Amino acid sequence: ISGDLFDLPAGTVGMAATLEAASQQYELNPDARILPNYTGPEQVYNLTGTGGSGERDRYSLGVEFSVPVLEKLKINLAGRYDKYDDVTDVNGASTWSAGLEWRPFSNLLLRANHATSFRAPDMHYVFANESGFFTTVFDEYLCRADGLDPTTPACSDYSYGVFGTRSGNRALQEEKGKSTTVGFVWDIKDKLSIS
Repeated sequence: ISGDLFDLPAGTVGMAATLEAASQQYELNPDARILPNYTGPEQVYNLTGTGGSGERDRYSLGVEFSVPVLEKLKINLAGRYDKYDDVTDVNGASTWSAGLEWRPFSNLLLRANHATSFRAPDMHYVFANESGFFTTVFDEYLCRADGLDPTTPACSDYSYGVFGTRSGNRALQEEKGKSTTVGFVWDIKDKLSIS
């Protein structure tokens, strides 16, 4: 919902609010022959697959206000709460932002904003089953032990292909961040502006 709340001497206070509820789930079922622990007939050589499944519910509430303080100065305030219901310890988080808009002249707008952010881990990073991968490793120790300089092409024979496994991690935590921005918009003339 959004709209005007009431009037102040410098203008009208605007407000917007949102309420959200979402449910997500996914399921990946690769061919069993390409999973790392498969030992049956018709095993596919050098291929690996990733399986996984999980579900997550999310509830969010957010509100934002635009408050004219002076005729040429406006404050923008916003807050949001997100609640995650899944197997992780993410639970929920509050985020907010505050900004200023100042228009010293009719054709120049100066603005600044500071905000916090929050992001839950991707579902597959949490719920992925064990999968395999191939990578190359360089054995610098053996190269040096044989009396070679590891920065020279002579050590190129000390790289090996290896097989590894990985899986999701239910102990992953959310990403948190902060951002600060400043900027301007200058309307030089009709149909020409710089920001």
